[in-house]
Amino acid sequence: MSNVALAWAFSLKLKPSVKLTLLAMANRANSENDHLVFASISMLIKDTCLDRKTVISALGELRSSELIKDTGKRTGATNQVVVYRVEAQPQKQSQNRNRSKNGTVPLFPAKGPDFPCKGSQKRNTKTKGKPKEPKIYKKIRLAYLPDGVSMEAAKAYIDHRKTKGGNFTQRAFDLAMKEAAQAHKVGWNPDDAIDEAILRGWTGIKIDWLSPKQGKSDQSQQRDAALVLQEQVL
Repeated sequence: MSNVALAWAFSLKLKPSVKLTLLAMANRANSENDHLVFASISMLIKDTCLDRKTVISALGELRSSELIKDTGKRTGATNQVVVYRVEAQPQKQSQNRNRSKNGTVPLFPAKGPDFPCKGSQKRNTKTKGKPKEPKIYKKIRLAYLPDGVSMEAAKAYIDHRKTKGGNFTQRAFDLAMKEAAQAHKVGWNPDDAIDEAILRGWTGIKIDWLSPKQGKSDQSQQRDAALVLQEQVL
């Protein structure tokens, strides 16, 4: 945790979802000096109670605003988690506004408070009388997604692709999802490959564009992919 990064993040005027994501990253920054954040998208979703699409969009805005920076380093069991640096600067005004009555900046636990999310943001949460989630999203059929591609990741990709303009067809979507499902061949989880395409602003997905993960056997890659899928289910 970095108190400097937290005070700086509190001082900024941002959209609520973007600011909440930045605060979660600042709360996980490793020190007062380099402010490196070793947090996966799944971890940020848990910390903020935001959905995957909102967190990915917030990360994109923070990167384009140069409030966070991709260090080029990767971490995690499959070496796919982006290591960001929070570009925090000491903010005297923000510290004064956030000082408590005893004159100190409020501290947060290193792993962040464990607040339960009030109501799941997942659209497929079952509630009494709620209709079943349709298999068509923004005129794109989702009934036959390849193994390993989640509904949430597929919808996030459709939203991303629609913002790019052009003629986005069912065929183009099916080919992109089919390619994402093959990402395990180069050491990537399918949903992570889709997230990477969104973060980099790609209008398509090709496993040739993904950096292959070296030093892992096919069996090891499959085991890592299974662990990632298990984490998403949980």
